[in-house]
Amino acid sequence: MLARLALNAVIWHVRAGDGGTGDDRAAYGELRSAGTEHTFHALLADGWAEEKPA
Repeated sequence: MLARLALNAVIWHVRAGDGGTGDDRAAYGELRSAGTEHTFHALLADGWAEEKPA
């Protein structure tokens, strides 16, 4: 799950950095990136990166 969120953050950052195209993709990319990063950091702070016994 963390890997997927990290990949999503990268994709949204790339899309947000594609400004000047005359459309709303950059603003949308920034909005999505912020939510993705927030969730990623919240899961890290909650210990999701640690291995848990089965």
